[in-house]
Amino acid sequence: MKKILLALLAAGCFLPAYSQTYYQKVPKLVPAGDGTYRILEGEYEYVPVNEQGYANPVIVGQENTHQQDAALNDEAARWARGESTTTPKPAAPQKPQTVPTPKEKPVPQNKTSLAATNRPYVSIGAAGMSSSLSLSDESAFSQYMENSLSSMQAGIKATYGAHLSAWTRTEVFFQWRGEMSKSGQFRAPLSRYSYTSKVQMWDVGANAFLYANPYSNVRFFLGAGIAATRVQPKFSINGTDINDLKVTISGRTYRFELFKSKFAFTPSAFVGMEFPLGDKTDMDIIAFYSQTNIDADGIDRIKTFGVAANVRFNFLK
Repeated sequence: MKKILLALLAAGCFLPAYSQTYYQKVPKLVPAGDGTYRILEGEYEYVPVNEQGYANPVIVGQENTHQQDAALNDEAARWARGESTTTPKPAAPQKPQTVPTPKEKPVPQNKTSLAATNRPYVSIGAAGMSSSLSLSDESAFSQYMENSLSSMQAGIKATYGAHLSAWTRTEVFFQWRGEMSKSGQFRAPLSRYSYTSKVQMWDVGANAFLYANPYSNVRFFLGAGIAATRVQPKFSINGTDINDLKVTISGRTYRFELFKSKFAFTPSAFVGMEFPLGDKTDMDIIAFYSQTNIDADGIDRIKTFGVAANVRFNFLK
C-alpha cells in the first residue's frame, strides 16, 4: 500500500511537466530579411506548447529567443485559427522622378546663318542701269548738242567678300559696264551735222553692307562703296573722230579734244534685300546709285542708277 501511494505521488508531481511538454504541429518560419518572417509552405515541425498555451514555430536557420517568442506566438496563433500569415512583400523602391532640366532656347538659324564670322563668299550678278553724261560749259558739244547724254546699259559684276559679323559684310568687286551710246543731229552755222557719242567703262572697288535684321529669313541692308572707274569716251561727227580737235567760232575756241582713257573716282550707295536659296547659296537684289566724277576735257560727271541681282556662293554653312 505504501508503494502504491508513493507511485501516485510521483505521477502527480510529473503530470504538470508532462502537460507542458505536449508537442503540437506548427509551420516553419523563415526570416524575410526585413525584420519579418514568412511561412515555409509545406514544412511543419512539432514543438512543445509554452506556458501561454501557444506553440512556438521553428525559424529555419535561427534559434528562437525569449524576445522573439511573444511576436511569433501571435503569428502562430493566427495560423492555427486559419488566418493568413503570409507577409506581403515590400514594394520595390521607386526611383526618384527626374525633373527635366529646361533647355536653353536655341538662336533661330536660317539656311545660311549669318552668326558665323569670317564666312567668305564669291558672287556673280547682272545689272540693268541708266547712265547720263553731263557736259561742262566749255565743251563745244554743249553749244550744239544736249547738255547731257543718257543711255541704258547692262552690267556684269563679280565679287569676293566675307561676313565680318552677323551685322556686317564687306567685299571687293570688278564690274564691267556695257557701252554707253547715243546718236543724233545738231545744227551749226550753215550746216547740219550728225554725231555719235560712246563711252566705255568698267569699275574696280570695294563695298560695305550693314544689316537691319541679320537673323531673319529675308534680310534687309544698306551699303556704300567706292570704286575707280575707267572711262573711255569716243565722239565722232559725220563719221569722223574729232578727238584732239579745236574749232574757233566767232572768235571763241571750242574744245572737241577728249581724253583717250582715264580713271575717275566713283562713290556709290545701295539698299537691298537678300534671302537664302540653299545651304550655301544666297541671292540679293540691290537698288544702287553711283556718280563718276570726271571734270576734265569737257565732261563733268556720269550719273548711274539701276537694279542688280547677285547670287552668292558661301564657302561655309
